[in-house]
Amino acid sequence: MDNYIFGYGSLICADSRARTGETGRAMAVTALDISRSWSVPVPASRTTAVGAIEHLGSRCNGVIFPVTPDSLEKFDIREVGYSRIHLTPDRFDKPAGIPNASKIWTYVGTEVRQPSDDMPIAQSYLDVIIKGCLSFGDDFVETFFNTTGHWHHLLNDRHAPRYLRPIATQHHYEQFDALIAQFAPESYLQRSGSAPKTE
Repeated sequence: MDNYIFGYGSLICADSRARTGETGRAMAVTALDISRSWSVPVPASRTTAVGAIEHLGSRCNGVIFPVTPDSLEKFDIREVGYSRIHLTPDRFDKPAGIPNASKIWTYVGTEVRQPSDDMPIAQSYLDVIIKGCLSFGDDFVETFFNTTGHWHHLLNDRHAPRYLRPIATQHHYEQFDALIAQFAPESYLQRSGSAPKTE
C-alpha cells in the first residue's frame, strides 16, 4: 500500500521536504472541510506554525506527495507538536493519479493557540512556505494567504532565523514582501523586527 502525505505548510516546499526524507513528485490539491490557520505553538523556536483542523465547508490548498515507510517515520519525527491522521482520497478535489488503496496522511497540531508577541509567526518559516507556493503558480500563493487564518504578530527574523529549518531565500525577499503586503497588509505593516520598506 502506498503512503502519501498532504502538506499544507513548509512541506509545500520541495527544498524543505528534501531535508527530511525522500519523496516523489508533489501534486497541488485542495483539501475539503479542512481549515488552516497560524495556530500551532512551537516552544523550541518560540514561534507559531500553521496548523489544520477539520471544519465543514472550509478549503485548504497544499500538496500531496508519496513517501516510503522509512521516510514517513522521518516526517513523524520532524513534525513535533503534530499528530498524523488519515484522510481519504474523497477529501481532495484532485484525487486523480492517487490509487484508491493509498493511505493519505496529514499532520494536525496537538495544541491550538494563536500567535502572540511571545510566540510570533517567524518570517523565516513563512519564507519557506511562500517559496513552495510560488512553485505552483501565483494563484496557489493567493489561495494560501486567503485560506489561512490568524495573520498577526509577524516577526522579521531573517537576520537570525528562529525557524529550525530555514532556507536561503534572500534573493527573493523583495518578492516575498510584496506578496505579504498585498495579501496580508496588516501583518506586513505591523511586522516587528524591522520596518517595511515604503515607496
